[in-house]
Amino acid sequence: MNMKQIVLLILIFCMYTSALYAQKQETRNSNFYLNPNDRVCYIGNSITAGGEYCFFIDLYAHTRYPNLKFESFNCGISGNSAQEVLDRLNSDILVHHPTIATIKLGMNDVHRDLYSSQKASPEIEKQQEDALADYAVKMSKVAEELSAQKCKLIFITPSIYDQTSKIATPNNFGVNDALAKCAEIVKGLANKYQAPVVDFYSAMNKINRIKQLKDSTYTLIGNDRVHPGMPGHLVMAYTFLTALHFDSLVSKVVLDARKTTVNETINCAVSHIKSDKKAVSFDLLSYSLPFPVFDDSKPALELVPFIQRLNQEILKVDNLSKGNYLLTIDKDTIGVFLDSDLTGGINLALYPQTPQYKQALRVMDVLWKRHQLISNKIRIMAMIELSALRGLKNFDDLQEIKKVLDADLSKMAGKDYYGWVRDRYADYLQMSPNKKQIEKEILALEKEINQMNQPISHHYQLLTKK
Repeated sequence: MNMKQIVLLILIFCMYTSALYAQKQETRNSNFYLNPNDRVCYIGNSITAGGEYCFFIDLYAHTRYPNLKFESFNCGISGNSAQEVLDRLNSDILVHHPTIATIKLGMNDVHRDLYSSQKASPEIEKQQEDALADYAVKMSKVAEELSAQKCKLIFITPSIYDQTSKIATPNNFGVNDALAKCAEIVKGLANKYQAPVVDFYSAMNKINRIKQLKDSTYTLIGNDRVHPGMPGHLVMAYTFLTALHFDSLVSKVVLDARKTTVNETINCAVSHIKSDKKAVSFDLLSYSLPFPVFDDSKPALELVPFIQRLNQEILKVDNLSKGNYLLTIDKDTIGVFLDSDLTGGINLALYPQTPQYKQALRVMDVLWKRHQLISNKIRIMAMIELSALRGLKNFDDLQEIKKVLDADLSKMAGKDYYGWVRDRYADYLQMSPNKKQIEKEILALEKEINQMNQPISHHYQLLTKK
């Protein structure tokens, strides 16, 4: 081999390693949870059927990993215990052919009516113990059945029952202690299956305990002591995403204004960088979108470090001349920043006026429409078909359905939940003829989400401002 050939080989090697380095720097975010085309089933009771924590997890995934094209299925039903999940496993869960299943149960399994501020009789204590033992057996069976289908399991401890807040709602004191025992059962199952465990119970209990030291009426849960509001659901989603080691970075870019070089890129690509005394400009393609925070859930940002841990979109520019700089993206004004701010790095995920945040908001709006159709319609219909209408074969005969529902409702006369059930049965009679159309709407929204979350290149400009 002559010298010319050797030099050529060295040049090729250098070009190859440089390309590998650049590719490594610009690699799209990875995660330990989702793979392309995964099918995720969220299994649970009313807290899952309401589904805001599932919505937030999906929103994060659709904005952070826009090319995954995963599917998710809400498999929560109000009032469900582990036994009822077993009863509907084939018809309501495995029918989706899940590759991943999250399991969150316990609130109904402990039988909250067995608890009160009064000391329990030996008979009641025995019923409490039996309920926990039954929970352990049935949860194990749920896990076994799902695992047999080669479904990856994610165990979630129960969310808390607020038995400590000084609010007027009747208090089934002791329920939260029973849920602590459920949490230990869940952790034991996670260990058995070598599966992740997401500890809602500990995270929510800690927040409640700390906040109630200053305000005895504070509750992370709703006024019924059972169902969290939007901030609680965002805390739950945060706990889930951090437990499974999801990415903190939307993207990160480090530029040198003096040298007109790109020093670092993570999950993005920079091109057309220019710099002079008046301005620095470049094009940036981020492979993810920032997470848009729902207004009603914003109080959660004071409870958990969601932004710091899960929503960092960093722009850092070194070697700027001292002074103020106007940042525009696609000619939209984002803000005025000191050179020291930009050298330290700014988090663009905090600026809802950026075009990428606006894009994420559009994704959120469409995903929320999908969530409402599922939570308020599809899961209500599933609940009724799997309970009052269980065994019925013809769901097109509304008169027969009304007859069955009226007969079932008559058995509940005088019960405190009569009004709620009556309204849900009325909803069912109105919605069921349109079920196929609702399902079509959901599929159309899913297609729209997977189109509108795709990365777009934007033009950035930093103009010196006197």
